[in-house]
Amino acid sequence: MDRSSSAVAETQLMSGTPAWSRLSAASFWRGVTQEIAVRSRDPHLIGYSLVNQAQVRTDLGDGYGVIDLCQAALDEGDRLFPKVRVMAMQQQAHGASLTGDRTAVDHLIDAAGGLLHRVDDDLPWGNACRRTPGYLEVQRATCYGRLGLGREAASLWSQVLDAVPGTARRDRGVYLARHATAAAGAREPDQALEIARVAAEIAVETRSVRMARELAVLGRAMRPWQDAPVGRDLAEILAPVTEGYDVVGVPKPLTDEEITAALASLPGWERQGDEIARTYEIRHHAAVAAIVTIADRSRRVQHHADLDLRIDSLTARITTHDAGYVLTRADVDLAHRIDAIVAAHQALPLD
Repeated sequence: MDRSSSAVAETQLMSGTPAWSRLSAASFWRGVTQEIAVRSRDPHLIGYSLVNQAQVRTDLGDGYGVIDLCQAALDEGDRLFPKVRVMAMQQQAHGASLTGDRTAVDHLIDAAGGLLHRVDDDLPWGNACRRTPGYLEVQRATCYGRLGLGREAASLWSQVLDAVPGTARRDRGVYLARHATAAAGAREPDQALEIARVAAEIAVETRSVRMARELAVLGRAMRPWQDAPVGRDLAEILAPVTEGYDVVGVPKPLTDEEITAALASLPGWERQGDEIARTYEIRHHAAVAAIVTIADRSRRVQHHADLDLRIDSLTARITTHDAGYVLTRADVDLAHRIDAIVAAHQALPLD
């Protein structure tokens, strides 16, 4: 079996996960997408599901896995909608950046750019990305930062940030944090500090776990100046954001006292060992819609709940898996988000 066939086979195997298993919302809906795609035999849906799985592999740092999955999609060639091909190419560029291949990054981003004029629908790209060259330059800048090309990445971020919509505040904060890290890599600590001021304000406002992790990366990049005035200023700026996170951006465990205090602000939630949980009485159709929204928000903040859907209820359980299955500030933040989402969906009409 070649590498592309292996990637398709893996997708088919993963799609066999039973829906009744207690999975995170994102994993559940990703599995549903993959199963529908494979059963449909539709190359566009299969390509999209492969790219979706490649995004997960990017987060895991598995560059070769990303490349294989995207190549499996791109093997369909012109049969794919241009948008799916663009998505596969830019994600494959992320895989190339993880393997240190700058030439492949530029080739893939440029090739994807050549297809943008053929995308003839108005469906959103997701996040702050739209059908503009800025969509791909965000990807290139991120890849350059991962490759350690600080000066080039910083220059690109200066250009693309102007194109990010004002409504995409959380994404803008993430990009600013990456810009600051690139400036640090370019040996421009003062510039990194000024950019970080704005990113930190957005992080405090949005309570984004994803942004806190990006700013933790910035903190590591600024270590050469930690004893200088600029380093001390940065530590002060980041303190409200990164408090509760370790040096690699993983949330620190809360104490029993902190957990008790947090639950006081979360009516209906209770502690169950190393999880917090709540059961909502909600109609089935509204709960399904709520799960989709929870999955989307969870993807954006990079923290997920385990969801148990029944005919007239929805139970959410949260713990921080990447901190060793303990309760952290990220769990409290996600619980507040889920409360708001379920409250909004409980009012849905029956038809």
